[in-house]
Amino acid sequence: MIAAILQLATSFIGGYLFIEWVEIGNPFYAHVFVMGLILSPVEFLAAAIAFFSVLAANWLLLRPFLTRNVSNRGKREYSLPAFTGILGIFLVFAVLFVLSPVHTVVLFGCSLVYGIISMYT
Repeated sequence: MIAAILQLATSFIGGYLFIEWVEIGNPFYAHVFVMGLILSPVEFLAAAIAFFSVLAANWLLLRPFLTRNVSNRGKREYSLPAFTGILGIFLVFAVLFVLSPVHTVVLFGCSLVYGIISMYT
């Protein structure tokens, strides 16, 4: 349980740092976004590390839910920590969505794709 709380904290802190360190202007111009990343490489590296820490923490929380146990009767049984991890991830993404919807959609989409890829490899 402590590991799940630490993973949720890592997911939230990494997501918050990603939101703070990567600027997405309104309206979005790709050349301004890319130039901002090129002209501040240390900030880009820090944001990339925060981004990948969110992906890894979310995958560790999702893994028990995706790799479920099948009982002898053929019913799928999910454990309480697996559901708690899912609810925690949604809570973290809800708070991050209030802070920045665009960044949160990027984080959620990439986490989902990374989880699907990791599940089938």
